[in-house]
Formats: sequence, C-alpha cells, structure tokens
Amino acid sequence: PFYHGDKLALYEKIAKGKFLFPFDVKVSPESKELIRKLLVSTPTRRLGCFGLYDLDVRRHPWFKRIRFKHLRERKVSPPFVPVVGDPFDTRFFDDWSDLE
Repeated sequence: PFYHGDKLALYEKIAKGKFLFPFDVKVSPESKELIRKLLVSTPTRRLGCFGLYDLDVRRHPWFKRIRFKHLRERKVSPPFVPVVGDPFDTRFFDDWSDLE
C-alpha cells in the first residue's frame, strides 16, 4: 500500500506506517484491518509481536477459514500446481526485467 514517486519520501512513509488503500482496488474490511495491524510502525503494537506472536495473527478474522493444523500436516491441496519443464523454467513468474 506504500507508494510515492520520490524514494526518500517513500521510505519515510514506510517508516512512519502512513499509507492509504487505493480506491480502485477492492479489499475486504478484514483484509484492510489485517494489513493495517501488520504494518504498524511500532513493533510492540504490531500484530504478531504481542505475547502470543503467531497465534495473534492466526486468530485474526481474515484467517477464520484456514485450518492451520491441516496446513502443518500437509493435508491441504494447493489451488494450483504448475507443471515445470526444468529447474530454470520461469514462465509462472512475473517479468521484472524492465526495473532498475
């Protein structure tokens, strides 16, 4: 959610935790709340940095349909399994070659 044309201003926004959600992107209220709580700039106030650590994150309403026990036991089927031709097959990755 952080954006600014000037890199220094961008870094300042990140350090201060100042951001807005784009108006043209549909994000559920639960998603917004989770993102806000994960991006709190003060570590002691950030979700996952309390006494229960990852349990604080897993208990967030956004994860209510996730069965973490099944994930740990590898009982969850992935929604998509790419067929990879060789170890250097990158067709399922975005092309970032135009960036500096």
